[in-house]
This record gives sequence, C-alpha cells and structure tokens, in this order.
Amino acid sequence: MIIMICFGFIYTQFVSIFFDIYNKLLMGMTGSLEPVVPEFKNIGLNVFGAFLYLIIAVQLALMYFQFLTRGFEMLILRLGIPFACIGLLNANQGAFKGYVQKFINNAFTIIIQLLLVHFSIILLNGGHFVLCFVASNIALKTPQMLQEFMITSGSSNASSKINTVTRVVTMFRSGISKGK
Repeated sequence: MIIMICFGFIYTQFVSIFFDIYNKLLMGMTGSLEPVVPEFKNIGLNVFGAFLYLIIAVQLALMYFQFLTRGFEMLILRLGIPFACIGLLNANQGAFKGYVQKFINNAFTIIIQLLLVHFSIILLNGGHFVLCFVASNIALKTPQMLQEFMITSGSSNASSKINTVTRVVTMFRSGISKGK
C-alpha cells in the first residue's frame, strides 16, 4: 500500500538518479552538456558517403521511434504500478519483481541509446562515416543486448541483475574516461 501511495515520489527520484547518471556519462564523453548537432561540413560528396548518410539518417529516424516507444512503455509501467503492487502480497511477489526489472531495463536502455546517438553524431561531424554507422547500428540493437545482460545465470533475484547492469555501466564509463 505504501509503494502505491508513494510511487510518484519514488518515480521522481528514480528519474532524477538516472538523469544524473546520463549527465555524468555525457559530460565524460563530450566534455559538456550541450546538445550535439550534426554539422554538414565534412559531407564527402561521393556515392559511398551519400549512401552512408542515407543509411545513418534512416537509423537515426528509427532511433527516434524507439525513444518514443520507450517513453510510452515507461508511462504505461508508471500507470500500472498499483496493479503490480498487489503481487507483493503473494509469497513469490507476483508481477512486481518483473515490473521493477522492466523499469530498470528501460532506464538503462534509454541512457545507453542516447549516449550512442550522441557518439554517432560526433563521429558523423568528424567525417568518420563507417564508425558512425557502427555506433548507430549498436544503438539500435541496445535493447536486445541489455536483455542478455539482465538475464543472469543461476540466481534470479533483482539485486544480482542490478549488480550485473551496474558492472556493465561501470565498464562502459571507465572505457570512456580512458579514451579521453
């Protein structure tokens, strides 16, 4: 009952924490919190460059729709929390355990996808078309990749899954800071 009543506050804190994580990672990656805007100074107007620009533009448009989808998923999850909390009365915690896992999975997916989109735009601005294509392609595949990390072998408790995701983010963050 307490979770149902206080979930608005809990959700606000959850979003605040993940927004801070995103800002710290973005600051470590780009050195600022300013939005990265594509610059078309290094276009490379050959056929290969134009073809890669078209593919990258399609991938970024698909990313936009994935972001909208994730936003609606988070809205639906937020609205359905009272029904998930009913499962806490059961011995096996019902749907609540999976509900929290879906929240965390969506939050990490959004953070990593946003960072990869920023990274691909930075690469595009630098004229590194192939690397930009790879970064945007990985950004599209991030949900499937994170689902593999969220499934842990052996134990199925939420704390081990959170530890796995935390290790992945820490490794990603240390890789960014070493590259700087």
